[in-house]
Amino acid sequence: MDVKVQIGDVKFNYRVAGVWLNQDYVLLHRMKHEPFWSLPGGRVAVGEESSTSINREFMEELGIEVKVDRLLGTSENFFVHNDKKVHEIGLYYIVHSEDTNTLRKTGEFSGEEGDDLVYQWVKIDQLPSIDVRPVFLYDTLKDLPVGAQHWVNHDH
Repeated sequence: MDVKVQIGDVKFNYRVAGVWLNQDYVLLHRMKHEPFWSLPGGRVAVGEESSTSINREFMEELGIEVKVDRLLGTSENFFVHNDKKVHEIGLYYIVHSEDTNTLRKTGEFSGEEGDDLVYQWVKIDQLPSIDVRPVFLYDTLKDLPVGAQHWVNHDH
């Protein structure tokens, strides 16, 4: 069971995301019906360590195993999605994989969960020209911090 709960008019969500870099590209994904991109990942399950969650999410979504290199940072993310307020706590990990098939893919491609979720390797310096959320990702990815960061983001 995922860590998510409705509290009044706010949905609380505990999410992990993986920053998988390939030279000067980063892997992003989006739902086909959504205009914005984000980092691959998903909700943490109750009783599950977050580093286990990120590996499980990549396995479910792309059918690949990733290794966690380090924690990039944590976020307190406040936004509205589908006219609903969301309060999300996120852990962002730098990950890597030996899966060369995914590294060689170009353009948009689908994962293991069907065509509704699409992936793409995006050049980091092109991130400002597309809708990527949360918005702090561009500044973080263009110059990776050495230590873990803490972000508070309000996208209303």
